[in-house]
Amino acid sequence: QDTLTCFGPDNWVTAIATHSVDVPQLYAGDSKGSLWVFRPSHTAGHACEVDNTQPSAPLPIMEKWKKFERICALGITHILMLPSENFVIMLSNDYTATILNILTHTPFAVLDNPNRCAYTGCDWLRSRQELYLSDEFGTLQRWDVYKSSLENQHLLSRKGVSGLSLVRENGDGESRKVR
Repeated sequence: QDTLTCFGPDNWVTAIATHSVDVPQLYAGDSKGSLWVFRPSHTAGHACEVDNTQPSAPLPIMEKWKKFERICALGITHILMLPSENFVIMLSNDYTATILNILTHTPFAVLDNPNRCAYTGCDWLRSRQELYLSDEFGTLQRWDVYKSSLENQHLLSRKGVSGLSLVRENGDGESRKVR
């Protein structure tokens, strides 16, 4: 069966993100490094449209649409959807951030962490087209994904950083928030 229960006893969901431009999609990363894409089931008798105006409206039953085998070597720990760039970014225990083009379903870039530790968080600064990554060693990195180049990095904490999110302020400027 192609539902979330299809992962099996030796494989489990480790990260989830949603994307809904035309058809709602659920992206699930697993412990073996594969990326699963689920879409609403046409056979379950539910319409594909999701009523976003009704917060209590039930989500449709989802079924597997695509599976990208072992896109990351040691499991997927985090998924960030960037629909404006047509990217999905996956962090892995293999010390990489993998960027997948969601239109062509091909890898766009693989960013290796020069600190040789796992990334713990990521966020995208759209106005500057930059990817920010945090890692287990407490480093914040700024990447130009179009050049696959690390622009700079700063040590934020010797205890590590557990996650990263950018805080946008009233359109005039942007400030960074690190957890």
